[in-house]
Amino acid sequence: MSIAKLVPLLNAAYQRDQSAFNVIRIKVAALEAQVSKLRKFEQPLSDDSTSFEQSHAWSNHLKWREAEARRLMRLVFELQSDLRNARQQLKKSFGRLEAARAAAKTE
Repeated sequence: MSIAKLVPLLNAAYQRDQSAFNVIRIKVAALEAQVSKLRKFEQPLSDDSTSFEQSHAWSNHLKWREAEARRLMRLVFELQSDLRNARQQLKKSFGRLEAARAAAKTE
């Protein structure tokens, strides 16, 4: 198979790897945005009229938010290795594509 015929195949592989990388990158960004939103510490103004039940409910809500943020950060951590692998694969695909293009020009 000539190099000129190989370029479209390598281009398709590069496009596939790029879309896989983008999907993972978007997932990570979305999870990080959710974590950021959960970690915003918004405490209501405290006044003497706040009942114990309201304070307790708010405390439980904050604990839930922090637990949810930790869970999402674990997911982000797990996706980081996938993102790193996808980035490496994308770099390899791009290098192969560029090498084939350069070789096709010299033919």
